[in-house]
Amino acid sequence: MDMKTTFAFFLSACLYAAATRSQTGAKNVSVDNVTLSDGKFVVQQICTSGAAANEITSLKKEVKQLKEVLLQRLDELLRRLGKDESSSGQWDLFNGLLSFWRLNGMDGQVSLKGSARYEKQDGRTALYLDGSSGAFAETPSLPIHRTSLTIAVWIKMKSSGAQYVVYGDWSYPWSFRVYIAPSSHFCADVRNIAGKDIFVFCTRDTVVVNKWTHLAMTWGRTQGTVRLFMNGEMNVSKIVTSNSKDFMNSGHSVFDIGLKRDSRTTAHAYFSDLMVFRRELRFSPIKNVNEIKEYLVLNHPLSKDSVGTVGV
Repeated sequence: MDMKTTFAFFLSACLYAAATRSQTGAKNVSVDNVTLSDGKFVVQQICTSGAAANEITSLKKEVKQLKEVLLQRLDELLRRLGKDESSSGQWDLFNGLLSFWRLNGMDGQVSLKGSARYEKQDGRTALYLDGSSGAFAETPSLPIHRTSLTIAVWIKMKSSGAQYVVYGDWSYPWSFRVYIAPSSHFCADVRNIAGKDIFVFCTRDTVVVNKWTHLAMTWGRTQGTVRLFMNGEMNVSKIVTSNSKDFMNSGHSVFDIGLKRDSRTTAHAYFSDLMVFRRELRFSPIKNVNEIKEYLVLNHPLSKDSVGTVGV
């Protein structure tokens, strides 16, 4: 995880350096929006310059060539990060990664609303929602309605006793939400295309105020398996028997961080590293497999400030 993130920053920095080099002093040339799509980096080039058109074309060509070289090396690196689950070969953790928002002010697709802002917290920049009316953040909606799924995020709750949607699409027609209940339990609620609950349940343990906690929900659509994790440990698991396992597609263009949109209830918390996968991250106590704990929690910088002994 750390190695991949470091390489991503290296890729972004190299692309930016290449784009801003010019023999004639071109100004205001940039490259941004480095994202992941099905395990591959997608780099959208946005170039503005007062220089001649052929100069911009030359810069774009240079960026493209450098991107191809770096992507090839990245593929090799990610393959090495795989772990043998059987003798059949390796798998890649980042296969199926739809979006990875660091929530540190560098995400081009995250929109802040109201008093939502980025603040330093425990040595890193994180999204801060102060619980006031209209303070939340938005991401573009994602194609998760007919697929397996994993939603994972770090959160530091600053107060309790209210219902905080961590991430979701929760206003008419209601689709899904992962949230912290007034009792401080971590919960998940998903409705199908008929508007009926596919599943709704909560963890046995509670989220502690003023401590970083890694929360994750996995959904295995084929078998109907849904699990909730806290700090990488599987806390509760259910088997869904409903024949209708497709999530409600509300048609909304955004999903919300920290907002229960139907009631406008907002969260009072810090958020970091929101990840959405179009697959169920692997978990098997028999095979000693736990992708969430191994790759998203252990050795993460926030694990030292989390509840329990994870990462210690």
